[in-house]
Amino acid sequence: MSKIAVVTGACGYIGREIVKNLIANDYFVYCVDLENAFLNKDFLKLKIQNNSKNIAVDLSKNKSLEIIKSVIGADEKIDLLVNNAAYYGDINGFDTNFKGETVEAWEQVIKVNLIAPFFLVQTLHSNLMQSKIASIINIGTMYTQIGPNPDLYESTNMNNPGSYTASKSGLLGITRWLSTILSPSIRVNMISPGGVYRGQEDIFVKRYIERVPLNKFCREEDVSNLVLFLASKESSYITGQNFLLDGGFTSW
Repeated sequence: MSKIAVVTGACGYIGREIVKNLIANDYFVYCVDLENAFLNKDFLKLKIQNNSKNIAVDLSKNKSLEIIKSVIGADEKIDLLVNNAAYYGDINGFDTNFKGETVEAWEQVIKVNLIAPFFLVQTLHSNLMQSKIASIINIGTMYTQIGPNPDLYESTNMNNPGSYTASKSGLLGITRWLSTILSPSIRVNMISPGGVYRGQEDIFVKRYIERVPLNKFCREEDVSNLVLFLASKESSYITGQNFLLDGGFTSW
């Protein structure tokens, strides 16, 4: 029988690479994302219907957890849960500078990036306990370790929201907390990527690359390959760890 995985934010850049890689390695994947996200052309190109099932929910809504559980079922074994979803909406006060951030944006970001992952683990705990190789992998950011350098963003239209860093820092704390609470049956780790190229402004790209010892951006494949390793028996003695996938950015 194939291994079973649940991946949130499955239709995004990193999410769909994780899904593709898991399916290529004998996983059946429950893909969790917003309803409209499943219309993403790049996601549809994966043609993974025979090895996956879509679950359309908004993780900022409490009822989303009940829907996920009802689709998967109480008796379904889950070997891997990847909490990859992150809030990137257009709510006022999110993609802005320090003075522009709002309470409403913070509340939405915290719901999706921190509260939902914790309670999804709680909801699917009995399913994970049915696996002999159960693993939870949370996707974070290198900014749980360092503060943003304002020089990178000067004269650009880019921002680095405090709400995002706060939510992912909280997720790192929960990663470590869960790793002891759920041990020895379930391993819990975090992957914290550095910058991933998304067509950013040239001036930002130049500045960023100059600060990376490996002189390149993180790739979606880098994340998905590490997901596979942390889900495998080869990493069976690893739990409670935060893997900085940043090309050495935080090593200076």
